[in-house]
Amino acid sequence: MLVNVGQACLKPAILLAVDGPGFEALKIAMIARVEAVHARTMRTPGIHQAYRKNVDRMRQAGAAQIARGPSGESAWDGQSLLFEVSGAPMFGEPSLSDEVFGPSATTCSLHVPHGEWGMSGPAGYTLRQTIQINSQ
Repeated sequence: MLVNVGQACLKPAILLAVDGPGFEALKIAMIARVEAVHARTMRTPGIHQAYRKNVDRMRQAGAAQIARGPSGESAWDGQSLLFEVSGAPMFGEPSLSDEVFGPSATTCSLHVPHGEWGMSGPAGYTLRQTIQINSQ
């Protein structure tokens, strides 16, 4: 999420993770990283305006902002933001998974009963990448 400020389409940046101690540690690390990244100039005023509009849409749809980087000096600077949503609203409100073109991401914690790794959501959702880390 922090590689660009509107130069490349890498969105939506949504981290789906199983709720638990590992998720909390990951979230703490993500918050620290986002808070350390200074705002950078976005490619055009139009991209910056769309970024601000889509960030506002995320807030209005119920996403909680849990971190932000330092503000910028230029009118076009994109401030890094991290949002959080629980699983049910993410799949019930399509605008929460829409693209936000710029330096933002959304964490989504999923409650998965022990041993049940299936996930269902509205048609059109595709799991593109998974990483499983076992600490032992």
